[in-house]
Amino acid sequence: LNTDRFFITQKLTGISKVYMKKIIVLGAGLVGKVMAADLAKSFDVTAVDFSQDALNEAGKLGVKTQQADLSD
Repeated sequence: LNTDRFFITQKLTGISKVYMKKIIVLGAGLVGKVMAADLAKSFDVTAVDFSQDALNEAGKLGVKTQQADLSD
């Protein structure tokens, strides 16, 4: 098990659980969606962007998406 991509917890019952590390990519434009898709091969990735069109394209590449306006 590659611990760079996963972390393991063990409850008092002795049962181990494996969780995939999570990454958020801010921006799903030309560069962000490609980065998110590449990272999604090994990690639990969510792309965040204001543009629903950009998120739809990232979603087609297997990336979880969340629409948000991150401007101040």
